[in-house]
This record gives sequence, C-alpha cells and structure tokens, in this order.
Amino acid sequence: MPVLPVTVTIGSQAAVGELCRARLRRVKDLNESVNFYTKVMGFQEPFLFKDKNDNPTTIYLQINRDTFLELAAATAECPAGLSHMGIWADDLNATVAALRQRA
Repeated sequence: MPVLPVTVTIGSQAAVGELCRARLRRVKDLNESVNFYTKVMGFQEPFLFKDKNDNPTTIYLQINRDTFLELAAATAECPAGLSHMGIWADDLNATVAALRQRA
C-alpha cells in the first residue's frame, strides 16, 4: 500500500505518485547508520540479509507499515548514496509511457 505522496521531477516535467519504499543502498558505516535509524529515529529492524560468513549485507528498517529503508555498506564499486526509490503507480504501463515521453 502506498503511503507518502511525492513528486518526481524528470527534466522540467513532474509526475505525482506515492512513495511506497525508499532505498538508501549504500552507507559509509552500516552499524553507525543502523544505530542512528533505530535509536534516534525509532525505526524497527524487521529483517536483514547475511552473507555466507553471517555478516549483514542488507538491513531493512521499517519507517511505517508500508515504507522501508534498506541499508547496505558502501564499497569502492558502490559508493555511499541513494540507489533508488519505489514509486506506486495505479497504471504502470501508462506511467512508463508518460515518463518515456518526458525523457
């Protein structure tokens, strides 16, 4: 279920949708970031993924019922920053077509 209204700007055009999931893919210090978002912001950690050595690779933090923030450690190949965010669209084909016309 979508929960947060957002406006996405592509060039000078804007598309209004609803943010259903945001993903901060890479952070400089995974433990420090998880500590901040859980202790300061009060987000819950519902689940995480680990590598074969039992080290966390991706940690999901729940902002509200439908919105999650995904955190993973930055690497030389994947620097810190926002990787992507999900946008809810009632009609996916129409939304893709409209965005392609704007690009």
